[in-house]
Amino acid sequence: MTPMGDRAPDPGGEPGARADQFHQLFDGSVVPTALISVDTAGIGTIVGANDALGVLLGYPSLAGRTLTELTDERDWPADEPNRARLAAGATDLFRREKHYVRQDGTVLLLQTYATVIGRPSRETLCITVFLDEGQVASVQGQFSGMARFAEALAELRSALLREEPTQFVLELICSWARQILDANHASLMEVVEPGMLRIRAVDGSAPDDVVGLTWPVSHAQFGEALDSRLATRYQVGQDELIGLADRFPGVGRPAQQLFLAMAPVLTADRTLGALTASRARAPFDDEELALLQLFASEVSEALTVAQLRTDLARLAVIEDRERIARNLHDEIIQDLIGVRLGLVHILQRTPDNGACDELADSLAQLDLLTTRVRDVVVGLEAGGGLADFRDTLESITSSKAQGAHIGWTFEIDGELERLADDERVEIVRVLNEAVSNVVRHSDATQVAVALAISCESAQLDIEDDGIGFDADAHAPGMGLRNLRVRAVERGGTFAISTSPDAGTHLRWSIPLRNRA
Repeated sequence: MTPMGDRAPDPGGEPGARADQFHQLFDGSVVPTALISVDTAGIGTIVGANDALGVLLGYPSLAGRTLTELTDERDWPADEPNRARLAAGATDLFRREKHYVRQDGTVLLLQTYATVIGRPSRETLCITVFLDEGQVASVQGQFSGMARFAEALAELRSALLREEPTQFVLELICSWARQILDANHASLMEVVEPGMLRIRAVDGSAPDDVVGLTWPVSHAQFGEALDSRLATRYQVGQDELIGLADRFPGVGRPAQQLFLAMAPVLTADRTLGALTASRARAPFDDEELALLQLFASEVSEALTVAQLRTDLARLAVIEDRERIARNLHDEIIQDLIGVRLGLVHILQRTPDNGACDELADSLAQLDLLTTRVRDVVVGLEAGGGLADFRDTLESITSSKAQGAHIGWTFEIDGELERLADDERVEIVRVLNEAVSNVVRHSDATQVAVALAISCESAQLDIEDDGIGFDADAHAPGMGLRNLRVRAVERGGTFAISTSPDAGTHLRWSIPLRNRA
């Protein structure tokens, strides 16, 4: 075998030129390939073969040998139709499965794929590829992966056109990443700050409670891939897997080995995060890694569209809230004030002490209702001042707690200026729902509310000393489910810490968009 493959003596002319071109193109290929000349009788002779074919068939030189002498005798009759069609110029592309005999006498079952590249005088020139069972399986796997890739993009675009919720789209991305790479799990992670990641979504095979978990980028290859914006793959060590299982019991028993592939999810100016896939059975190969990077690039475009759609929806919601707030202020509150004045007038004219007491109670309830409507108005007005926002939060806490004869405390730590308008509105909604849950279900005597605002996040804690409940046995109601959805849709977390007779602690946290 020569360093540049082997070549048959050629008298010159076009076949010789094509042989030179063949060696320039295929000598470095790992795919067994040959340039074959088929004469008018249908006999195929090897003009040039690359080293990969020589190794496969065990011959130091293949040039000048005919395919017939390399083929097992039992397959000769089946070759006749193809040879006749090639010689007659009736086909330019064909596939054949047959047995070839190595120089040592070993028989190989190979798939051959041939295409005609020219028909000079009295011969037909073909490029033929010879693949064994393993190589055929690899090719079929690549085609299968590309088919799943195309199906994934179609479903992803359809979901965006249907305006499915963003979290649904993210979970769909993870589900298809797992299928495309034949992985055990897939996840979409976002960068919350340099060196820190948060799980934004997972495929359906992973536990739901891992969504929202954060941890530092500890693996060097992962960090380098985020910086270089290129996909990577590596094996996760047993110690790291045990540490992960200890930190997050919900992920289950760690595997003996775990292979991971990741591709950064990018926009034009920054790295949003990473799309990851993992499995225990085998490492990811080059083709799978390339496919993951290609899918991640499509995911980036989908996420850009989803984010734009979310921003437009938020703008529309803010506009609707401001319109509703104006209507409540200009009409409902004024009507309530009018009703109150009428009741005061009736109270002054009523001599019956029992009726006076009932009217006084009704006036107190009406005043409480008016205060709550004002709270809603301020919460709806995204452009309200920071003092109004602070007063609204405290008013919601005090009015609900006092109405149920529950003691209360309220505190804010951090700068309210860090909150965007829609984030303030969301916090009002969450606080209102959470304190309402305390009033309705906790049988508490005390509730403590704390809002902490940092450069990166806003965290709302609501803790009561009520009866608590068994979180494992108790299915969360609509209110708690809504709180979790509100957190997850913004890339945040929602946690409940409770047990019977031990009170309940709710923690709701979201990352801030306007980080400083």
